[in-house]
Amino acid sequence: MRWTYDCLDQIRYITSSLSEGHCRHFEVEVNMFDSERRQVGDSRLITEVWDCLGREIGSFTDVIVDVSAFPRTLMFALLSRLWTERPYHQNLYAVLTEGGPTASRHEERDFIEPKVIRRGEEADPPAASLWVPVLGGSMERLARIYDQLQPADVFPIIPFPSKNPRFGDDVLLGARRRLFDEWGVRYENVLYASGDVAFDIFRKITDIVHNFGGLTADHPLVLSALSGRALSLGVLLAALWNGLYLCHVQPTTYSMTPTTRNRLIQECASARPTVVWLDGAIYA
Repeated sequence: MRWTYDCLDQIRYITSSLSEGHCRHFEVEVNMFDSERRQVGDSRLITEVWDCLGREIGSFTDVIVDVSAFPRTLMFALLSRLWTERPYHQNLYAVLTEGGPTASRHEERDFIEPKVIRRGEEADPPAASLWVPVLGGSMERLARIYDQLQPADVFPIIPFPSKNPRFGDDVLLGARRRLFDEWGVRYENVLYASGDVAFDIFRKITDIVHNFGGLTADHPLVLSALSGRALSLGVLLAALWNGLYLCHVQPTTYSMTPTTRNRLIQECASARPTVVWLDGAIYA
């Protein structure tokens, strides 16, 4: 918690130095869960943002959302809402800075029930679905989403190639028992896409939609992002453009050792931000 307040103090320092005539700073506090451990953060965030700006959002030529520290549920909800309601002329961007390999070395606990959305709206899990999880993170999340969806078939995407040449191998080995031994996924179902480029994930999923349109009409595609935020943006983009379902499960608690946290701070200090152009003039 102390780290959170340190970051907030830095943000306040930066915004206080900006010109009052050209900058407004809103602080929005959003609780992820209510007293009954139900996930409410996504709807509360959207309500707070629209309460602050309202119809003004449509008057901006560019909307830039920094998702570096966003839980995926908030990232998916806010970007989906902005994407579906943006006027034709408006450009929508996402900015992110990922912390490198240390960012995934944390413990996740106390998961809530997986949630399915479609273009920002909550939906029921479709029957007889084809599930396309982008692997690279928690195996616990993977198992919980599978239990919720009970898909007809699974087409896992492995992040390869990536900066770490062995990362794809490690991911596949970590998921091997569940994918092949327990769920009977066929080896030929395994797909590959760049572990560093969001648009390669978008392309891979869009190719599935275009090449197997007849199959996906009877068996709806459901996507899940179990990887870093950059690839999660590719998953979100594919879901929005193709009208696909997204399923995600959120833990209520994260923890990491002090050593891991200090290493993460060091990695973030040298990380480079990436801008992803999600929609707007470039797609016209």
